Amino acid sequence: MGGLTDSEVQNLISNEANQALTYIDTDLQSRREAILDAIYMRMPNMPARRGRSSVVDGTVSSQIDLIMPGLMRVLTGGEVLGEYVATDESGTDMARQASDFVNEIVLQVDNPGDKMIYDWGYDGLTQIVGCVKSSWKEEIVETTEEAENLSMDQLVSLAFEIETMPDKEITAYDFVDNLADGGELTHSVTITTTVNKSRVIQDNIPPEEFVVSADARTLDDAVMVSHRSYKRAGELIEMGYSKAIVDTLPTYEPYNTQNERLVRGQNWSWNDSTVEDQDLRKIAIHQGILRCNRDGKGLKPWYFVAAGNTETVALLEIEEYAYQVAFATFCPKPIPHTIWGRCPGDDLVPIQEAKTAILRQTMDNLYLSNTPQRFVNKSRLEQGGLEAVINAIPGGIVLTNGAPGDAVYTDAVPFFAEKSFGMLEYQDREAEKRTGVSRANMALDPDSLSSQTATASRIAADAGSSKVETMARIWANGGMTELFRNTLNILREYQDFGRVVRIGGESVEVNPADWSNASDWQVTINTGLGTGSRERDLSTLDFISQKQEAILQEGGLDNGLVTVGQYAQTLRDMVYAAGFRSPNKYFENVPLDAEVPQEPPPGPSPDALAYAEVENNKMLQRNKESEEANASKERIEAEKLESADQRAARQFQIDEDRLDLEREKFRSELVNEMDDGPDPEVALKREAMILDNERKTLADMLDARTRIEVAGINAVASELRASGRSIQTEIDQVTAEAVDALGGITNPIVVDIEIES
Repeated sequence: MGGLTDSEVQNLISNEANQALTYIDTDLQSRREAILDAIYMRMPNMPARRGRSSVVDGTVSSQIDLIMPGLMRVLTGGEVLGEYVATDESGTDMARQASDFVNEIVLQVDNPGDKMIYDWGYDGLTQIVGCVKSSWKEEIVETTEEAENLSMDQLVSLAFEIETMPDKEITAYDFVDNLADGGELTHSVTITTTVNKSRVIQDNIPPEEFVVSADARTLDDAVMVSHRSYKRAGELIEMGYSKAIVDTLPTYEPYNTQNERLVRGQNWSWNDSTVEDQDLRKIAIHQGILRCNRDGKGLKPWYFVAAGNTETVALLEIEEYAYQVAFATFCPKPIPHTIWGRCPGDDLVPIQEAKTAILRQTMDNLYLSNTPQRFVNKSRLEQGGLEAVINAIPGGIVLTNGAPGDAVYTDAVPFFAEKSFGMLEYQDREAEKRTGVSRANMALDPDSLSSQTATASRIAADAGSSKVETMARIWANGGMTELFRNTLNILREYQDFGRVVRIGGESVEVNPADWSNASDWQVTINTGLGTGSRERDLSTLDFISQKQEAILQEGGLDNGLVTVGQYAQTLRDMVYAAGFRSPNKYFENVPLDAEVPQEPPPGPSPDALAYAEVENNKMLQRNKESEEANASKERIEAEKLESADQRAARQFQIDEDRLDLEREKFRSELVNEMDDGPDPEVALKREAMILDNERKTLADMLDARTRIEVAGINAVASELRASGRSIQTEIDQVTAEAVDALGGITNPIVVDIEIES
């Protein structure tokens, strides 16, 4: 299946525009004009009679003025208007950055966000549907500066410096040769700084300029959605459109004389077809989205720009839709299955008309009661009497000829105007019911406080605020969500460069190309604290904060019910509820799921520390005294062992010396006897006696040495008891070593060893 030709596209745009404008410029226009007239307190359909009251009631304006503050506070009462929420944890930081960038930069720096929201809401409340058009504006700003009389070194240094700056470039160079005059060669350069100031633009378009296909139920299923306005012929040529085509386009003819503009006071002349400068001609422009099968691949949106009146349309531009333009709408009282619904202005215009009629009759009755008609018989008046009647002066005198009643008769008019006060009160109540706002719930009304109980006042306030809340929810879930989604799509499509901005007091480079999976992000509109009074909000938040404090104190930071971030958010909301716009001055912005590190348990009190130190000193002193006592005891025992060892060693040495002396004496005597030739038998007996004496001596020596070894064993046993080793094993080893040392003795000697237990 083939696509549509340019001519077919032009016809489609013309047909859709004609059908849409048939409804927009008839029914919608009459309703909008009536509301605007009422706001300006003009009643063209209720002309005042000559000589009668021309007072006009201001119900529409006053009720809208009561609705707007509450609606604005609900929509803009939070810290951020809209927030992007990532579907996975990896995109949380990027979504938060995008939210901050759109709220703080796009809506507050690049656009007058507060005024845009106010105008948008006011259009919705009074003109049935308010509309904001979002688009990308390309803007490259170049500035130049001259650097003159540079030396070669300065020129080279400047060139290297500029190479590191991507937004600067040397675009011109020149030099001056002063060598002939004894000077030097100097250089001059032109430095061009290029700054990309392209940004998202949010435009509040007048309601009568917003065109939607007549059969559309939503913006997404509309065949055509466009912004109809006008541009000068010269502007279209500067935008790159063919001058030959622009010259053939008809001059802009306002639809149905554009009474809505006239009602708003825009009383300029549209009859400019005879202007001498043809570039100043106004030409109608349709810029928007067309849903059609342009390329033969099925229905999809296309961006288009068409020029000319509905009868004559020239297609200036058409390309695949890539968020070149996007629309967001707000209708406070939508009617299902249609874009166009109702607004509070529709409900209030009849009330204002009725109150105007009642007020005029009341004022007329008051005028007639205060200044009744007089019937005068001039023949009964003296000279100057007629003038005195006409120009009555309090306490003045009217001269009559005869009885005054025969000269002047006053037709008294009874005052019945107080009967109309009840009807006026009824109309006021009707207006309050239709809009949901009144003095009782929008301000501190002394009458309502004195005539109602606190519970009744609260119920009335809640009932009224619920209607404003309903309108706020419709706006948040509809137009506001569309606005933030449109802004995100445009940024991702067109901002292909990093932009350094200041967010939260810090300089941050924002590049939408880094926002991965942004197409899956959800949009959440924060609708402030509700629609109740500040006192009620503060009271409720105070109650919540007390509960949170109790849970945190009793359950700790890991209580599973309240986090520190949630408690911090409650405190910040209390600042907003009090009317302050900078909660950062008072509380930090802690994430709701922030993990607060657990602090170590609190240390002991100073008294406990002092007591512990005293007890520790006492324990150290006892240990020291015990160690000193043990050391003293060991020293005494060692001294005893040393004395016993010394005595045994000295006795052993004495015995050994005596044995040596006896041995030498015996040898000497033996030699002498052998020389004298003694009897051999006597000699043998003598030798046996000597050997027996020597054995006894050696036994004494062994006994002394054994005592020494036993003393050593006792010392080792003490060490073994302290270390827990086997005492018997050590004793056996020592005994074996002692026996080995005495291995030359043939007769075993049994020694009893007592070990100190």
